[in-house]
Amino acid sequence: MLLLDGFSWAAWRPATCMPGHCFCEQVAPGLVRQPANAWSSLAFVAVGAWVLWRAARDRDNPHEMRVIAQRPLHSSLFAAACVLIGVGSAFYHASLTFAGQFVDVFGMYLIATFVLLYAMGRGRAISAGRAALAYVGLNTVLALCLYFVPGTRRYLFAILILTAIGAEVSARRRSGSIIQARWFTRAAAVLGIGFVLWILDITGVVCRPRSLLQGHAVWHVLGAVSAACIYLYYRSEVSAPAAAARAG
Repeated sequence: MLLLDGFSWAAWRPATCMPGHCFCEQVAPGLVRQPANAWSSLAFVAVGAWVLWRAARDRDNPHEMRVIAQRPLHSSLFAAACVLIGVGSAFYHASLTFAGQFVDVFGMYLIATFVLLYAMGRGRAISAGRAALAYVGLNTVLALCLYFVPGTRRYLFAILILTAIGAEVSARRRSGSIIQARWFTRAAAVLGIGFVLWILDITGVVCRPRSLLQGHAVWHVLGAVSAACIYLYYRSEVSAPAAAARAG
């Protein structure tokens, strides 16, 4: 620990929010520059670990008829995106560096594009193979935008989220499967509340820089809860024939 005394991120390329627009929490010296915002990010890691555990339990059940249980790669990708968001966001707020900013936002892109393309796949708009290619291609383009035009990152994320919600609503109407829509509604509601807190924090409307209770930290926790609700929504899906067989 003595080696970390006096540690500084000054040699790294700073995040675009520096020097004075990195949310409400004060910027402290040392290894973790925004403790509340950094440690709260790990809520996403917990959700990712839970998704992997839940998916493994479902796969081990020989009578499991959930659609996503037959698609182990999807659960793994969703969990990986959650973990990347958590680790990236923690790194970002600990360092306030451009590298941290990149990993943080890229994880958000991964989960938003997952929701979008999963919806398109459920609605039969694209095949699984094309969805995989689109996932890689779309996130490659987003990564390039994030690196070369970082100022567009929040607008692109908002567009992705709104498009994904629209695609999911449309897919649900056309898929013919049985799914518990309340989990998706809860996910959207929780994310909406978190976004309001994000705005209040970054604009300084509600701001106590030295407090351990930060609006942005609560946004992290609510974002993780929203991700868990999305997975519960996916997990609730049962094909119509399987639902009929279960009822019979």
